[in-house]
Amino acid sequence: MIDPSDAALRQMFSAALSSGGAWAELFTERTTVTELTGTTRSGLTAARSRVQGVGLRVGLGRDTALVYSTDHDHASLVELGSTAAAVFRAIHGRRPAERIPAVRIGRTGRAGIPVTGQLLDLADKRRLVETALGAARQQGGRVRAAYADREREIGVWDSLGGHAAKTDWQTRLQVDVALAGPSATGTGTWCRALPSSALTPDEAAAVGVSAADQALRLESAVPARSGTRALVCGPDAAGLLVHELCGHALEADALALGSSIFADSLGKAVADSAVTVVDGGAPVGVWGVSAVDDEGTTPERTELIRAGVMVGSMTDRLHAGASGDPRSSGNARRRSFEHPPLPRMTQTTLESGTTSRQDIIAGVGTGLLVLEATGGTVDPVTGRFSLVVKEGWEIESGEPTRIVSGSVLTGDALSSLRDICAIGDDPQTFGAFCGKSGQWLPVSYRSPSLALARITVGGV
Repeated sequence: MIDPSDAALRQMFSAALSSGGAWAELFTERTTVTELTGTTRSGLTAARSRVQGVGLRVGLGRDTALVYSTDHDHASLVELGSTAAAVFRAIHGRRPAERIPAVRIGRTGRAGIPVTGQLLDLADKRRLVETALGAARQQGGRVRAAYADREREIGVWDSLGGHAAKTDWQTRLQVDVALAGPSATGTGTWCRALPSSALTPDEAAAVGVSAADQALRLESAVPARSGTRALVCGPDAAGLLVHELCGHALEADALALGSSIFADSLGKAVADSAVTVVDGGAPVGVWGVSAVDDEGTTPERTELIRAGVMVGSMTDRLHAGASGDPRSSGNARRRSFEHPPLPRMTQTTLESGTTSRQDIIAGVGTGLLVLEATGGTVDPVTGRFSLVVKEGWEIESGEPTRIVSGSVLTGDALSSLRDICAIGDDPQTFGAFCGKSGQWLPVSYRSPSLALARITVGGV
């Protein structure tokens, strides 16, 4: 872990604050990534890389400047402070559109680390991926696997004397199986915020089997019937739907800019009264969850919507107070030392109801059941969203009848939140990646099944 001396920190912060900034913060990072990719035909290729560097922010109010470098010796840190002061002087008081982006000092980049002789555990990781490929091969077709693990050590120091440090892990395995049909591509995934030792051979095999089984099911899939229809979502699709309906729009930077459908909704009803949504509170080890955020704050369980009423938002230190609480909720996250921290989701949860999925489907009568969706997008300003059905079923006479795939679900977030008419008792947790301002980060969502009274179903 990068550990600057007290003298270097003092001189750096003194230089950084010389142009009128009220606070400064140093973020240090050392990240090592191992990747294995390949197919049943080509075999596996391995790569390992390491990136390390420092990012320094200076701020006053909502104005902030960020400079970064891979050099972190004493002299380089003092130079970083002087450059940060100059950048802050240049941007302070300007409109956001006129501000200077993050400034790089010195060299930067990702250093390759030779695989041979360097990774004592590479053979074990290779066996895990080969196990997944072998399990997926049962249905034939094209089989591809992608494995990655990451160890990330960070430190955060601020000019007021605050300091926090942590080591995070991410391990992810994905297998894709493509058969002959136009929709017949199955995917299996395992992801945890844990070291690679957490992935067992049995779990790796299960990823391959899951991908192959889904591909086989989807060989006979057809597009769903178009129109305005009742919708039932299983836990996976429901979690992604809730993520899109109210996730980014309840991040405090969007609220502060007025670029959110919830900008004037604090204390107001925004969803059906059965809806309670929270972020955080999940144990470390869940994909996207960390013991400390990227500003050094311990994350909290944050209620966003309680019984249909907006009661909170996800904040960082810059936007704390957006929902009346002056403390950060611990949602500051950044892709790397080269990027500014932003308020971001970690694990977003729809609290469970009391109805079984079978009873929800029976109650709908005729509609669409979606078990898995992909390609979620939303405009937080207008609330317009879309999802692509990966795997679903037509519901007729209260029973799933015909498998479907490829249709697009569209709607308006506020209307859809109010159209939630049933919430199940079967919560599950799923991991994904989420993008914002060019920063892709791991997130998870936890949800039971749910039903919407109406949604628009269209073609591809």
